[in-house]
Amino acid sequence: MKKLKSLLVVVLVTALTLSLFAGCGTNDDNNSTGAQEEQDNGTSNEVSDAATNDTSDESEQADNQEVVELEFWTFWGSETRRPLMEKIVEDFNNSQDGIHVTHVFLPWGDLWTKEIAQIAAGNPPDVIVNHITGANLRAEEGQVEDLLPFIENDPELSLDEFLPEFIDIMRYDGGLWALPFVTDTRMIYYNKDQFEEVGLDPENPPKTWDELKEATYLLDIQTADGKYDRMGFHPRFGNGGLDTWVSSATQGVMWYDNEAEEITINTPERIETLEWMTSFTDHYGRNIVDEYKASFSSGMQNPFVSGKLSMMLQTPAFKRVLDESEIEFEYGVMLIPEFEAGAGHYSNGGGFAVEIPKGAKNPEASYEFIKYMAGHDAQKYWGQMNYELSTRIDLLDDEELKSDFVYAKALEALPNTALGRIPLEMFGYLDFLNPIMDEVFLGQEEPDSALERAEESVKAYVEGNQ
Repeated sequence: MKKLKSLLVVVLVTALTLSLFAGCGTNDDNNSTGAQEEQDNGTSNEVSDAATNDTSDESEQADNQEVVELEFWTFWGSETRRPLMEKIVEDFNNSQDGIHVTHVFLPWGDLWTKEIAQIAAGNPPDVIVNHITGANLRAEEGQVEDLLPFIENDPELSLDEFLPEFIDIMRYDGGLWALPFVTDTRMIYYNKDQFEEVGLDPENPPKTWDELKEATYLLDIQTADGKYDRMGFHPRFGNGGLDTWVSSATQGVMWYDNEAEEITINTPERIETLEWMTSFTDHYGRNIVDEYKASFSSGMQNPFVSGKLSMMLQTPAFKRVLDESEIEFEYGVMLIPEFEAGAGHYSNGGGFAVEIPKGAKNPEASYEFIKYMAGHDAQKYWGQMNYELSTRIDLLDDEELKSDFVYAKALEALPNTALGRIPLEMFGYLDFLNPIMDEVFLGQEEPDSALERAEESVKAYVEGNQ
């Protein structure tokens, strides 16, 4: 494959991979994966500072010339997640005497752009959080250090501790370029009180797409002037998007079939998916949908929390929002309904891994911290506090984690959650797919012709990269 031509291109491609986790397709879909990034991006205006929240005894370390200082970059800067990540860092620092890690927060939009620039300048961070997919691209571009030599000489760590799909996705060219930290999936949260209000069984939520649409219309409350006091559901509201519903319709295959090794864009299932999604906008009216979405993006209370939306597509981490909102209604979570009865409950997911940027000054020390981040204690703590899923096999049956009904439902969804792995030559395809899908959601083109055009454009792009 021809290498991408410049670091600038790589930065753009890296940014575009967000849509793999949270519904590619539209500019107004919530782009977040693995974590509630919408809370971490823009909710903290603090300057990224390597000295932030350093709770260790700095004077004692200053006297110890053997201590290795590391910077760990993440985008977790919200009031909710930043203290949790810094607790993990503090626990690592207290667990040994030779390495001191400082957590550095950078906003979601800046983190990886700055990393690429620092790699090029020869002064990268020591450890960084990155997307759980795309390790092969970063390895191809020489942006990360291979972890396999460290792991092969480490009797304390076995790759068998992790779900194999999360290790396989980080392999490339004989190396292993990251270790998984956290993953996620998509589910639907629903208001049990509102279900009972309209005669729906709150203990038996919709199981298929058709049942979901029927429940949506029952839950709607329309005013005399044609507006809505309450919407039942819209497949593009929340944390997810087109990828979620394509995954559901195709049993986990999004835009590339890894088994068949072919691009899969213009197919009957994907046409039907677009038709089904746009039917909700047709039902409510485009102006109503746009007004509804605009009010939520302007800083108003979350529509599900406020009772303005009866069902909402979200990740397990959304439970943290509900916990902190002190809602006064009972809610449940359901698996993504089946495309049709018997098809299976499929969804999409993403998450984040920890890796060593190329040129890090002390990769041996960086590896020790990465091993801690991938370990049992750090991942269990993050799961307990954020409800996000661990990639460790020993935590799949952890009774404390499973005691939470949202976490338990997420574990049920995980085996049928697609990560959307694509070959190197396909990275960047969203530049061609997304604008065309936007035209469908704006009512400017029909799904069948749009998907045909999108497939032609993506295939031409891929052929040009081979």
